[in-house]
Order: sequence, then structure tokens, then C-alpha cells
Amino acid sequence: MKNKVKIIGIIGIIGLIFLIFGITYAVFTWVSDPTGGFINATSECFVIDYTKGEDILDGTLVFGNDYTTGLSTTVKAKISDNCPTIKGIATLYVDVKDDTSDYFIENGILRYQILEDNVEVKSGVLTSKGKNEVYSDIEITYTEKVFTIYICANKNDINDDNIEIVSNSTYSVGIQMSAEGR
Repeated sequence: MKNKVKIIGIIGIIGLIFLIFGITYAVFTWVSDPTGGFINATSECFVIDYTKGEDILDGTLVFGNDYTTGLSTTVKAKISDNCPTIKGIATLYVDVKDDTSDYFIENGILRYQILEDNVEVKSGVLTSKGKNEVYSDIEITYTEKVFTIYICANKNDINDDNIEIVSNSTYSVGIQMSAEGR
């Protein structure tokens, strides 16, 4: 009987050692990779350069046939050379400021066109004030990408009934880009 108790005691101690080792290994593994395989990137990992600044303020809104008659700004983005290998995903926003004419918003007069490396990628109408997501899931790499954002109005949006309202209306927008590492 004494041998049986000793054997059970030894098995119990060995089991306890394995249990402690297993818990220690699991905790160590979790602490060393809390992201589940993703590398956390900080803002230092992304280079976002607003070439003309973030605002397209109070410019003269020219009504034309296409977006090239509008005002534009450029944003350049890439992953910093000092960062580990990550996958960068960005989102581009147009922030329609509060002093923008309600008439422009309610009637869909403010439009945007986005070019990525001189290729048209996205266009639309700005229908609300505040931060509008206009281009998402943009892959950012170690090679710089250049985004040109045009704010414009189509001449078909102006007529005899609204020419005075449009002429006296103001607008102000800003451009923002956010990026994260995955």
C-alpha cells in the first residue's frame, strides 16, 4: 500500500510540474505575441505628407465639365523604411467644414475625384458635413503612393433658378488620411 501511495504521489508531482510548465509556456507565448500574429504599427511607421496642407479653404469653386476645373491637393503616403515588414491599410477622408453652405450639401453640388498615382480611382458627391470616408482599404507599401484629391462642381448643377444662391454660397473642406498596420 505504501508503494502505491508513493507512486501516486510521484505521478501527482510530475503532473503538477507539467501543469505549471504548460501554464508558464502558454502565458509566455501569449505575452510575446498578444496580437495573434499581427505586428502593431505606430504612427511612426507611416509617412503621410500633405503637400499643400490638409485644407482646401474658400477657393473659387469653378463650375466646369469635369473634375479638372476644381481645386485640388495632394497626399503622399508610404510605410517608413525604419519599420518592420507590415501590411499598411489607409483610409482617405474629406472633412466638409461647418461653414460650408447647406445648399451645396442638400443639393449634392460638391463633388470629389480621387486619383492614385494619376489614375482615377474614386469619385462621388459630398452629401454631409463632417468627416466623410471617400476611399478605404488602400494598400500602403514601402513605395510612395501619390493621391490627388479634387473638389469640384459640375456646370449642369447651376441654372437660372439657383445661380444667385450658388454665387453667394461658401465652402470649406479638409483632407485627412489615417493608416494602420496589420
